[in-house]
Amino acid sequence: MSKQKPSKPANFARDGSASPPYEISRRVAHDVKAPIRQIAQLLELFVAENRDRLDEDALFMLGLVQEKAKYLGDVSQSLRAYSDALCRPLDIQPVDLGALLLSAMEGLPFDPVLSGIEEPVIVKTDPAFFGLLVQQLFSLRPLSLLAGGRVEVSCLAKEEAHPIFRLVMNETSDVFDFQDGRFLSEFEQYNSDNISDLLSLHQCNALCNRLGLSVIFSKNVADHIVVDICL
Repeated sequence: MSKQKPSKPANFARDGSASPPYEISRRVAHDVKAPIRQIAQLLELFVAENRDRLDEDALFMLGLVQEKAKYLGDVSQSLRAYSDALCRPLDIQPVDLGALLLSAMEGLPFDPVLSGIEEPVIVKTDPAFFGLLVQQLFSLRPLSLLAGGRVEVSCLAKEEAHPIFRLVMNETSDVFDFQDGRFLSEFEQYNSDNISDLLSLHQCNALCNRLGLSVIFSKNVADHIVVDICL
C-alpha cells in the first residue's frame, strides 16, 4: 500500500499559522452557535415557567422549536469541528502511538487491550488530531453499534516510522459487508441525510489526509470487524 503524504491546505500562512480564511470560519461557527444556544436556553426557561398555562398544542409547537434549536446547535458544532480538521495548524511531534490510541479511547464505551506490542511504537504525528480521529471513528457506524465490546489493539508491521495498527472488535456483526475491505471514505454515511453524520465522516477523512494515513475496514474469519490504521 502506498503511503499517503499529508497535505497542507491552502488556508495556511507561509509560517504555518492559520490564515484569515480559517480564522473567519472559526469566528462564524462561534458566533452562530452562541445565539442558537441562547435561544435554546430561553425556550427551556419559558416552557418551565409557563407549562401550566400552555395547552397541548402550544407545548407541542414549542417542543418542535426546541428540537430544531438543538439540531442547529449540533450542526454548528460539527461544522466547526470539520473546519478545524481542514485548517487548524498541525502540531507534529514524536509520540508513542499505542499509548496515544489507548488514551484516546478512554471514556468511550469500549474495552481496549494491547496485544503483542512489546515496545513503544514512536512516530511523528499530531497527537490531538490523531486522538480525535480515533474518537470520531468509534462514533461512526458500524463501530458505534458495538459499544461495550472488547477492542484488541495490535501492531502488525513496523517499518521505519510506518507502523500499521489493527483494531479488532471482538464481537460479531452483520451491519456491513467488509469481506473485501472498505476504506473509510466508502461508508454509506457519505450519502447520509443527517448533516451531522455527513460532517463527522468528512471530518475523519480530512484528518486522515492531514495526518497521511488511511483507515480500512474488513472482517476476519471469526466475523469480527477489523479496523486497520495504516501510516
